[in-house]
Amino acid sequence: MSGDTKINGNSGSRTARKMRAILVLIVFIFAIDWWGCSVEKHYDLLSKFFDGVPDPNAVGSFDQLAISQSPTFSQHQPYIDEACSTCHPNPSEMLLTKADSNICLKCHKDIKDQYQFMHGAVTGTACLMCHNPHLSPLAHLLRQEAPGLCTQCHEMDTPNPIIEHQNLEQDCRSCHHAHGGDNPLFLLKYQGANNSDPETQSIRSDREQTTKDDL
Repeated sequence: MSGDTKINGNSGSRTARKMRAILVLIVFIFAIDWWGCSVEKHYDLLSKFFDGVPDPNAVGSFDQLAISQSPTFSQHQPYIDEACSTCHPNPSEMLLTKADSNICLKCHKDIKDQYQFMHGAVTGTACLMCHNPHLSPLAHLLRQEAPGLCTQCHEMDTPNPIIEHQNLEQDCRSCHHAHGGDNPLFLLKYQGANNSDPETQSIRSDREQTTKDDL
């Protein structure tokens, strides 16, 4: 009899712990829905439930003001609008699950067929390898400048027979479009390339201005 009582007692204790955990989760979900999804604004709340929440006041932490002062600063429109649910359908899972690039196709559905020849990173929906989903000090929400951006996947042979590739500091986008093009090498100046493409024109303009500034 005492054994049955002990088993029932342990079972009841486990049930009580589960109920408390469920209650805490429900409260957290409502808190996220009510107060929004900004880690910067709600560090105190989030840090009570999760380890590793970045402290917005720590040295070297995410500094939106500093990033916004970059001359090439860019922001994602849903982030500007605080429309978190556009990319995070379930607010309670924002800090529990890794972002999935497939969510980008919700708005950018035509991106995979943008050019005759497409970059594998685009057709493979690896958007977040190159783009920050919130904001960036760089244009086009890039995570870093090329060639570092490109050498995540593409190795630079040394020595390299291609003259343009011998300068390991050269920005790959000076010659190549990152998403694709009308030629297999995505060359911007290739005869017959899509010269009217707005992004190509923007990249060319940026590179031409950089060249002028360096003279």
